Amino acid sequence: VVVRLRNTQSPSPHEVVIGGVKAYSGLIGEGYSVVPDSTGAIEVIAPGGLSTGAADVTVKWGQSLGQSQTLSNALTVVRRMRRHEAFELARLFPLRPYRARGPGSPDADEVLT
Repeated sequence: VVVRLRNTQSPSPHEVVIGGVKAYSGLIGEGYSVVPDSTGAIEVIAPGGLSTGAADVTVKWGQSLGQSQTLSNALTVVRRMRRHEAFELARLFPLRPYRARGPGSPDADEVLT
C-alpha cells in the first residue's frame, strides 16, 4: 500500500510511522528516509504486520527528526484475506479429471498434488 502525503513544507528527509511501525521509502538505498518530491508530497510503502483497526500516521522531519506531526486515526487497517477466499470459492466447484494439481489447503504455501 502506498501512502501519499501532500504539502510537506521541508525538503529535508522525513520519516513516516504508521501504527507505531516505520514505513519504508520504497527506494533502493533509502531505507526509511523519505524526501519530498518537487510538489512537496511524500510517498511511502505501508509496513506489513499492522494491527487491524484505526492507525495513526506520524511524520517526523527536521534536524535529527526533532519535529513531528501526528494524524490520529488517519488510516483504517483491514485484512482482506483474498487468498483464503479464493480457496473457499474453489472448493465449491468439482475438480476436473485432467487437472494434475489443485488447491490443497488455504493455509499451505505449496501446491499439493
